[in-house]
Amino acid sequence: MYYEGPVRDFPEPVLFGGELMTKDVRNDMIVAIVLIVLAIAIVIATSDYPVSDREVGVRTFPLILSAFVGGLSILLLVKSIITIRRNAQQDESEKKSLDRRTLRRIILVILGVAIYVAVVRTLGFVLTSVVFLAALPIYFGERRPLVIVAYSILGVALVYILFGVVARVPFPAGPVENLLYSLGLV
Repeated sequence: MYYEGPVRDFPEPVLFGGELMTKDVRNDMIVAIVLIVLAIAIVIATSDYPVSDREVGVRTFPLILSAFVGGLSILLLVKSIITIRRNAQQDESEKKSLDRRTLRRIILVILGVAIYVAVVRTLGFVLTSVVFLAALPIYFGERRPLVIVAYSILGVALVYILFGVVARVPFPAGPVENLLYSLGLV
């Protein structure tokens, strides 16, 4: 007796964006879009930084970082689109429209980044970033408190040390930064 069913050598595909794609491609697209929005937010946030007389000023490093992150994110998005088209050409009969859950996630993450940019000048970098970096993994399904706290606090600490301490890039000050300054920690 022989098995006459289909042979499955590839990961199970997920229907999304009108094309056939794997979960990895979908995740790559979401990450690319979020990072492109973040790169744009960095450019907007640093637009009022003073221009330096020196070649490398306060604006230089964030702009280089946003160009690097934005450029790589665009490449990742293009790669994902090419993969989608290649998969769609292989199986035109499996097309579906963009599912609502994924579309809602993309829109809400972009809205979250916009709120972050609007609030960071009032509440300061540290408080706003800890809340934002804690909210993202919760929104994407992470439920372990230790992972959420570690991700948000270590992420903010790393950025603060690299940019605020080492590169001496000023961050928007808020209550946490004022407390750190008054305690002599910054």
